[in-house]
Amino acid sequence: MSPMEAPTITQIILQFIPLLILTIPFTAMIVYIAIRKGRHPVLWLAIGFIPLFNLICVMWLLAQVNTDLKIQIKLLEDEVEKLKSK
Repeated sequence: MSPMEAPTITQIILQFIPLLILTIPFTAMIVYIAIRKGRHPVLWLAIGFIPLFNLICVMWLLAQVNTDLKIQIKLLEDEVEKLKSK
């Protein structure tokens, strides 16, 4: 293929294979983190496949508090309130 010829559809599809190979594990990691954070995993699965936007969203997702920690903090706050009221 010379530089002046237009690429075929097969060549265009083959150019996306490396991106797809890198995106699949990254998206699996995003879904796992979303579940741990108490977020909707299907939404984060879709976000994981959008190049560049997924990186920004992952930074935001990582900054969120885990659902388990939220429950533990609430239990501790309740215990503190019980001790204060005694």
